[in-house]
Amino acid sequence: CRFPPTSLNSPNLDSLCESLKFLFNSLSKTEKPVTPLLFLTCLHSVCPQFASRASSSDASKSAPGALSMITHGFEQQDASECWTELIRALQSSKIDSQVYASTVNLPQSFRTTSQWNPVERFLTGQLSCKLTCTESDEPETDSLETFTQLSCFMHQDVKYLLTGIRNGLTGNLTKHSSLLDRNAVYKRLSLISRLPAYLCIHFVRFFYKEDKQINAKILKDVKFPLTLDMHEFCTPELQQKLLPMREKQRLKEDEVVNPSSQTNTFKSKPDSVRPDPFQNPDLYEPYFFADDPGSNNSGYYDLQGVLSHQGRTSTSGHYVAWVKKQGMWFKFDDDRVSQVTSEDILRLSGGGDWHCAYILLYGPHFIEKNACKDPSGSTV
Repeated sequence: CRFPPTSLNSPNLDSLCESLKFLFNSLSKTEKPVTPLLFLTCLHSVCPQFASRASSSDASKSAPGALSMITHGFEQQDASECWTELIRALQSSKIDSQVYASTVNLPQSFRTTSQWNPVERFLTGQLSCKLTCTESDEPETDSLETFTQLSCFMHQDVKYLLTGIRNGLTGNLTKHSSLLDRNAVYKRLSLISRLPAYLCIHFVRFFYKEDKQINAKILKDVKFPLTLDMHEFCTPELQQKLLPMREKQRLKEDEVVNPSSQTNTFKSKPDSVRPDPFQNPDLYEPYFFADDPGSNNSGYYDLQGVLSHQGRTSTSGHYVAWVKKQGMWFKFDDDRVSQVTSEDILRLSGGGDWHCAYILLYGPHFIEKNACKDPSGSTV
């Protein structure tokens, strides 16, 4: 049987948030492997469904390593379910901006006068949904919904991520029609009215196989980009708001293709040699709207992380994280870390028994400001 979703009233939620903070602090202070024992214990307390035990035969298949020492005996869980529950738990956490008022280089998106939730600010988008009955002339129904991730379903026609997102924002559903006094088919169309700074996308690769009673995996190859443009999925109103920053991006691209001898600007550089946007915010355009910190004001995203799965079912196989740091990609295979290339990341699109992308995390696309030089050669 399945346990109920995380209880938002659980007294252990604060402990989970604190343990996650402690884990990140520990990771930032050492280059050695960090054992997340405290975090795992708190996660199991808040989400007991992730503490189920594996059979003795499955437990014996655990790969060697420091991480396997604390996970030995536990059944492998669906990473997307874990992400969803963790995000739900973090939605109860509040940040008091006054506590960080004296922090050096505090991001402008943190500067508010009241308490706020980081998930709502940086990871939550909004959908404008329209429901139209296909069997009667009843008025259309409009509604607003929030999301913390978008889904890419593995339909037969889906070969690219954008196609999967597009399909997920449209579709039909059956519900009761008050006008017809019976069930009727409705067409649903959703457009994005708020883009979050960080966009999570879930490849729906697992489905329940009734005959074998397992969550089998769809190995289909679905290409995804390193830079994602979400403009086409936005409401006309949001598309209009995105135009100014998109125009700056277009001009920046034109400067790279046709550099002018009359102006001196930042040339296109590999991410690894560009100044860190968070350490040098004055060198970049803001990525969010002034009245909505934590949003995305261009529609462009850069891929920041991938969670891949290798195996045939959700309760077997192996998960690996691939993370971009200072323009370079790293593979986190339990306690083994190695540098990889962007080509290695693009090979995670699926199609075989190699690692398949399961969750993508896109972050802000930073647009460099122009840096003019005076006749003496100094930057002004």
